[in-house]
Amino acid sequence: MATIPEIEVIAGCDIDAVAREQFTERWSAVWPGLRVYEDYRDLLEKEQPDLVSIVTPDHLHAPILHATL
Repeated sequence: MATIPEIEVIAGCDIDAVAREQFTERWSAVWPGLRVYEDYRDLLEKEQPDLVSIVTPDHLHAPILHATL
């Protein structure tokens, strides 16, 4: 996504605190104001994104996808 100028990532989510910290450290210079969440439901409720990229193991996609509808 970082190579597509028209995309602005506003938030990310991970249940792992270290992964959230690494995500912020790596990408906050590219997308200032980037926010991170531990729970995808909080992200969806607070951010109301136009596009959601679900990058979890396959068996975990459905609940997240349904929450976006």
